[in-house]
Amino acid sequence: MAEEFLLAAEKSIDLAFKPRTCLPGDDITQHITNVTQKLRLGAGLVATCDNRVVSTNAGVLRYRPPNRYWLDFNHKRYKPALEDGVVGMIVDRNAEFYRVDIGSSSYATLGMLAFDGASKRNRPNLQPGTLVYCRVVRATKDLDACVTCEAPSHLAKKDWMTGLAIYGELVGGYVLKTSIGLAKTLIQDDCIVLEALGRAIPFELAVGMNGVVWLNSKSNQDTILIANAILNSEGLTAAQSEAMVVKLLQEHGTSQH
Repeated sequence: MAEEFLLAAEKSIDLAFKPRTCLPGDDITQHITNVTQKLRLGAGLVATCDNRVVSTNAGVLRYRPPNRYWLDFNHKRYKPALEDGVVGMIVDRNAEFYRVDIGSSSYATLGMLAFDGASKRNRPNLQPGTLVYCRVVRATKDLDACVTCEAPSHLAKKDWMTGLAIYGELVGGYVLKTSIGLAKTLIQDDCIVLEALGRAIPFELAVGMNGVVWLNSKSNQDTILIANAILNSEGLTAAQSEAMVVKLLQEHGTSQH
């Protein structure tokens, strides 16, 4: 049984995957078909009618187990992709949904009840100007993007009223705009700049794949330091990022633990 389990696990994960640079029009089918599950294609990749996968932009091919592939590249404008976490602003509302600016070519829609634990009698009452952290659940060429503040099925859901829900209203804090590429770096588990900052300063962070980052800390000084460290980290190596954070902390009079 153990051997069968391990064999199934190996087949479901692309163990041979290696990031590679792609150019527009490159056929990358052979590089992303080493998994048994149905492929999920993200930004910069499209499936053709003859069952090939080609790149639409110049960038680096990335993979997230078990079956998601995308191109890592700097967009001039955010293009919504399924399951992207984004930070958006409520710009309008009606009886059924909110209109949310997520930085794409058109506003996204957010259902009035698209919050964990929400009902017709018990739901958030968000006004224009409110910031929300949400995820993309519809991204097509012909329709406006649709977002939700409900957690996906594989994550534990917490009622929106508790203030502990993964998605929902972002209260207070500070917003900074980054490149799409930097945002993708910030969401990685091994993001050096965030690890280094977290050892010295407590803070909350919501990183949107649309290049909008919400930041909240105990003081304005801490917030400014963290924002500067994040923005300065773009293009730096891990060692350079670590050194940059150490220098900023020293100037700030804070030491790492």
